[in-house]
Amino acid sequence: RSDWQIGLQRADGENQFLQGFLADIARGKYIDDDGMLDLEAIGRRGDLYVHKFRGTAGQGFVDSSSDEDLFEWRLGGVEEHCRNCPDLAESSPWTKDMLFTTPGAGDTACLTNCKCSLVRIEDGLTSFAPINFS
Repeated sequence: RSDWQIGLQRADGENQFLQGFLADIARGKYIDDDGMLDLEAIGRRGDLYVHKFRGTAGQGFVDSSSDEDLFEWRLGGVEEHCRNCPDLAESSPWTKDMLFTTPGAGDTACLTNCKCSLVRIEDGLTSFAPINFS
């Protein structure tokens, strides 16, 4: 499969979550006590989706690599890591078929806040960096 086809498949998988977000807005989930849109709450939830896209892009990075490639889970620059990421790093290297998640995908205890990355060992190419809004 081409990178484009893999990307489309991944985007389709994320579409249901974005549709749920829009439905919640339309149903009034984000209306505050004064009848106004709670833009901060919408922004926080929106940020989760932006961060999740990094995990989706990381999965595309893995999927488009060869079956023989190995990946190192490299811990990010945060002081305290979640309970999952150090185990994933220690269990490196990962094969494409064994790697069940990517940094930022939301499958670890740090969810989409993960600051880790993947490094493809054969060529040193690194997956997408964390998104920093500050």
